[in-house]
Amino acid sequence: MIEEAPAAEEVTEEAPVAEEVTEEAPAAEEVTEEAPATEEVTEEAPVTEEVIEEAPATEEVIEEAPATEEVTVEELPTPVVSVSSNLTGETAVTVGTEMVLTLHISGVDGYDYTIQWQQTTDGITWTDMPGETGHELHIILQPAHAGVYWRAVVQVTGPSAE
Repeated sequence: MIEEAPAAEEVTEEAPVAEEVTEEAPAAEEVTEEAPATEEVTEEAPVTEEVIEEAPATEEVIEEAPATEEVTVEELPTPVVSVSSNLTGETAVTVGTEMVLTLHISGVDGYDYTIQWQQTTDGITWTDMPGETGHELHIILQPAHAGVYWRAVVQVTGPSAE
């Protein structure tokens, strides 16, 4: 059996590291000398007072337009209208029967109004009946009246002059 000798440890000694020291030269202080401040003296010119003479004030005349009278439009009432007839469902209507349509108006106390009776056969085009402007419309029924409708148009014109 062969015994091996332990390996020798190699010791290496390192040389100490030399520290390089550099010495700085002291910083030279720069001295700057300021020149003494000089005071500048300026002589001001004497103040002269300027006199401005004002022209005498003139009175400006503004002519106003004459005041216009404000007109207020009074809201006129809407009349409540109904029509009644002398004919009933029991009345036999024949040629020559007199039909009387009576106009009833309310809601216009203290106001003037006009009435105009109109007629139509198609319910679209209404025609004024000349001279028929009262509260009653009298019609003597004829065959030509078949399919004719009547109405009254009421227009409030303003407050009554009482």
